[in-house]
Amino acid sequence: MENTEQKILCRHRWMSLGVGDRGEPFIEIEGDGVLIVPITENREVLMIMEPSVTERKPVLGLPAGAIDRGETSRESANRELQEESGYKSERLDYLG
Repeated sequence: MENTEQKILCRHRWMSLGVGDRGEPFIEIEGDGVLIVPITENREVLMIMEPSVTERKPVLGLPAGAIDRGETSRESANRELQEESGYKSERLDYLG
């Protein structure tokens, strides 16, 4: 059965957070964006703490953001990674 009743809880620039008719959370992305899964040389996933409007406290997440006009997805991914974590990637692999 298709999810027909969706409630948007929060909108912010290029994304929306919502809940479906069965209570399942979802994220809608508007426009093009990137989500980065940074893995260190020690094979650890680097995560960031960000303030959350819906949780009213910092939450653990992955670096992400919108692709700026004139920017490739690779350039955007590396820029977002640097802005949000201070790290720069030596290698970027497209995951889909």
